[in-house]
Amino acid sequence: MRSAEAVALPRTLTLPAIRGRAVARIGGRLLGFMALSLILLDEIGCPVNAYVDGIGRIYFAGSSHAIARVNGISGEGLVRIGEEGSGERQFKAPWGIAADAAGRIYVVDSENHRIVRISDMAGSGWTVLGRQGSGVREFSSPAGLALDARGRIYVADSGNHRIVRMDDITGAGWTTFHPQGILAGLPQYRPGMEVRIRPAAITVDGAERIYFTDRQHSRIVRISDMTGAGLTVLGQPGSGAGQFMDPLGIAVDRAGRIYVADTENHRIVRVTDMTGRGWVAFGNEGNGVGQFDTPTAAAIDLVGRIYVVDFMNDRIVRMENMNGDGWTVLDTYTGESSS
Repeated sequence: MRSAEAVALPRTLTLPAIRGRAVARIGGRLLGFMALSLILLDEIGCPVNAYVDGIGRIYFAGSSHAIARVNGISGEGLVRIGEEGSGERQFKAPWGIAADAAGRIYVVDSENHRIVRISDMAGSGWTVLGRQGSGVREFSSPAGLALDARGRIYVADSGNHRIVRMDDITGAGWTTFHPQGILAGLPQYRPGMEVRIRPAAITVDGAERIYFTDRQHSRIVRISDMTGAGLTVLGQPGSGAGQFMDPLGIAVDRAGRIYVADTENHRIVRVTDMTGRGWVAFGNEGNGVGQFDTPTAAAIDLVGRIYVVDFMNDRIVRMENMNGDGWTVLDTYTGESSS
């Protein structure tokens, strides 16, 4: 449900407009769940991104400068860490989140222009890489983050219009991809078009191909490696088939199908491949079953279930398939799960 103070996500990805969503809510919703609501909303905020690990635990970044983990869509086992700031155990607009095979958690600390790794949800092993800038080991309003099977870290360095890959949290093996020259050579290019990207979400498939959403042009992009080989794009602004509006989330399942959180179209899209074959769209604007309001991320678990961060509805939704079967909601405002 929209509150009076809810505003759209800014395209700059600095995210100041989503900080500290209003605690006051309408009528019985606040009265019925006041104690738990205040804890969840005040300390975590609205979910902006999510990651599901191999045993089904859900990690999510919230608009109140914190991250949280629950044991599943039931919401049990809630643990959180973070408060606003730039020191240890502090974040400023955390966005991308992931965990590696050892259970270490990686967070894009967007407005602190850095990546944080912690060993557990107590914050032990706090390690930071980055500062504001455009050089090596520097970021500008980074957004999405992904890990490949080798543990390498990929970052959508949005403000620097580039993708960064590192071997580890030290920044070793720092490699960047700036696609301007390649994009200018595509058939879609017209003289005078902006060729810089503004990457938001990023993911890597089993073949180590890299997928990211480009908010600048409302499209998704795939490259075979960090040289930009095999660059393929899908999408243009709009609300029809083959079109997106400000897509903020992307995921790939084990069959290679691509899922996009088509944010301003309030829907989830799945395609079989980067040609757009098998286009399926699910959802429309609202707060009921089968509806989303500003979805900002998508994730897939090991059995193929789809998770959607339904930002303006203060919830994470899990579905069995693109028909919306098994629709189950974790309300991050009340902490309740329902189906």
